[in-house]
Amino acid sequence: MNQIKPLGKELSDRPEIGIAPGEGHLNIIFEMSLDMICIADIATMTFLMVNPAFSQVLGYSSEELTKRPYLDFIHPEDVGPTRRVAEDYLRKGEKVIRFRNRYRCKSGGYRWLSWVSHPQTQRGICVAVARDITDQIDAEVKNAELSENLKKTSSLLNAVLDAIPDPIGVQELDHRVVRYNRAGYDFLGMRPDDVPGKRCFELIGNPSPCTECATSEVYRTKQVARVEKYVPEVSRWLDVRAYPILNESGELSQVIEHLRDITREKEAEVELRAAHERLLTILDSIEAHIYVADIDSYQILFINRKMKEDFKCDPVGATCYEALCVEKIPCDHCTNSRLLDHNGAPTGPITWEGRSTVLGRWYLNVDRAIRWVDGRMVRLQVATDITRVKELEQERARMETQLQQSQKFEAIGTLAGGVAHDFNNLLMGIQGRASLMMTELTASHPHREHLRAIEDYIRSAAGLTKQLLGFARGGKYEVKPIDLNELVASSAAMFGRTKKEIRVLSKFQASPLVVEADRGQIEQVLLNLYVNAWQAMPDGGELYLETRTVTPDAAFCRAHQAALGAYAELTVTDTGIGMDATTRQRVFDPFFTTKEKSRGTGLGLASAYGIIKNHGGMIAVESEKGHGAAFTIYLPASEQPLCREAPPAGKLVTGAGTVLLVDDEEMILDVGRSMLAKLGYNVVAVKGGRQAVEHLSRLDGQVDLVILDLIMPDMDGGKTFDRIRKIKPDLPVILCSGYAMDGDAGEIMKRGCNGFIQKPFSLSELSNKLQAILQLFARA
Repeated sequence: MNQIKPLGKELSDRPEIGIAPGEGHLNIIFEMSLDMICIADIATMTFLMVNPAFSQVLGYSSEELTKRPYLDFIHPEDVGPTRRVAEDYLRKGEKVIRFRNRYRCKSGGYRWLSWVSHPQTQRGICVAVARDITDQIDAEVKNAELSENLKKTSSLLNAVLDAIPDPIGVQELDHRVVRYNRAGYDFLGMRPDDVPGKRCFELIGNPSPCTECATSEVYRTKQVARVEKYVPEVSRWLDVRAYPILNESGELSQVIEHLRDITREKEAEVELRAAHERLLTILDSIEAHIYVADIDSYQILFINRKMKEDFKCDPVGATCYEALCVEKIPCDHCTNSRLLDHNGAPTGPITWEGRSTVLGRWYLNVDRAIRWVDGRMVRLQVATDITRVKELEQERARMETQLQQSQKFEAIGTLAGGVAHDFNNLLMGIQGRASLMMTELTASHPHREHLRAIEDYIRSAAGLTKQLLGFARGGKYEVKPIDLNELVASSAAMFGRTKKEIRVLSKFQASPLVVEADRGQIEQVLLNLYVNAWQAMPDGGELYLETRTVTPDAAFCRAHQAALGAYAELTVTDTGIGMDATTRQRVFDPFFTTKEKSRGTGLGLASAYGIIKNHGGMIAVESEKGHGAAFTIYLPASEQPLCREAPPAGKLVTGAGTVLLVDDEEMILDVGRSMLAKLGYNVVAVKGGRQAVEHLSRLDGQVDLVILDLIMPDMDGGKTFDRIRKIKPDLPVILCSGYAMDGDAGEIMKRGCNGFIQKPFSLSELSNKLQAILQLFARA
């Protein structure tokens, strides 16, 4: 370490400085001072002396500092200001001057120095003390920069807060407001000067904190708090959130309150909820099954009311195949794999029909892929119950079958009627001749036995024509009000006596079951049903008969092409072998039979069908193989009084008078002429209606009765009857036909025809019919 030179000695060697020798204590201060001390020549602006602190701060030796003007060490920017300070110093003669400037260090940098200068102008020197304030200046600069940054940050934060459209405020721990952003002041309708120092609840006119206050919750928990509430003072819904501000000790110092106006969201939420309720109401009012299921997992996501009620469950969350089809794997008809293309886009609606295994009903299903609320693709199915449509289709098919069957019966019936008519004419010729021959023979004559056999054969043949006419148009004979209960009971009793192996059980309606029908025809129907049942029970069995009054519904009547109304119902049930579906469908077809050729012609049930249809009724069958059969007959119920049967005809009754016989068949004219003559009548036989009208016009007053054929060419029986009535209004007319008394014959009878006789008829039947008509007119 360099030896410190005595300052006093050094200064004493410089008399111009004017420091006296012996001042050693100044030397110690000069050398030991931590501040920079120098003595400078005012005129030359050079350092005369510098202490060690000078060299330590700037890095120069004292020799380097005293050889050059001190202006060479000053920062170029500070040279001018330093010179001006010196000039002012000299001009003003100030004793102490303070200033700052930067000095260059030997290392290349600059240090800030703070000077206190004491000029001694009379001696031409200046004694100055400098202190290194570089760190202080840096701190000041930094503080200035920090202050500026804080100003900028504060300005930015204020701008950000004011730009936020939601009200934001800062509160003290007693709810006193520090400040709000611009939106807060606007929300309250106040100026910034109106707010500070006031409590938040006071700003809206409340005497105490609001209920459900988020700020109060922060005071209590020091955690973020949130509430939604309606503020009636401003008629708005607010989402209020409060955030704690903690100091360095973790203690709550202030609270930030953030208010967001959610009135529109609340209104939208209400509207959305209302729209949701409306949509659910619509979906639940639709009488169809509507549900949504995930395409990948098959999980049911939504189901409407109708489906819940029908399935009696709420299967949301379960798979559709488990809940709706009771299956363990997806159904074969599932459309999930076809609802999306290879790009995952919907392929459009897929329509299909299916029958629910759970409900047993038919549905028309429309499936389509839609995007669900969470973004995934799901299957929407709308299923409409088409069971009634299916039933109507089946009913339509049955009606078409019925229509085809009716058309078939009509065609066959027309043919059968024509055959029966012509056959009856032939039988009439045979019957007439046999009757005439019988009158010529004594009781012991050997030929009488043959003639009786011929009449038996004629009756058998006539029975066959009755069966043909049974399903032909015009199959009824004499229609009268009869008690179906009595008819069924008597026919069943007769059948039971002949078939002892069949047990007949009956359950009849207590009151008479009146229908307007041809007794003989209905007896034939019953006999055909009894025989059919007997043949279905070769080893014996039971036959159940039940009657009652019913009113079938419109669909049933429509399917059977029958009128609405009350019907007498007769059910004939057997315990026989039953029928399969094929046999059941053809059971009423003419000439269809499952029996051996010797046991049936296939006309029994066909004629029964025709007879019932001709009576305006219906007939149906139910049967299964091995479970017997049930035939049900429906005949229109009647309120007419019952008609009592007349006693059978007796022996031949002869008569007198002239009979006009009208027919287009020579055979009928020949035999009819002979039969009438045998009975004692004068006979005028004419061929056809025109000749009858001409002869009647010429034979005025000479005809007592007309026997008129129904079916004739050119002018038929109906037209001829009308012409006769114009010529002879009171002349008795008996209508004669190979057809039954129905259709055209019935219409003629309604127009005033006096009687009807069915071909073939015997001589005794003819005599009784003529006698009854003539006696009736004689009494009149």
